[in-house]
Amino acid sequence: MVADNVKNYLKEKGIKISFIAEQIDVPYATVNLMLNGKRRLTADVFSKICKVLEVSMDKFATEKTA
Repeated sequence: MVADNVKNYLKEKGIKISFIAEQIDVPYATVNLMLNGKRRLTADVFSKICKVLEVSMDKFATEKTA
């Protein structure tokens, strides 16, 4: 659910996964798998994504963004 919310937010804002991956220094394939539910979204990566997006972690944990 959290990964879906992050993915939907990125799509809504027109932000590419490749941009996020580059900003957090995590391989694109890893971030892509995490946001598509094929790999567990780690707390560390989630925290870094939120910092790049300048949003609270609570935003994705508590609401649907799409």
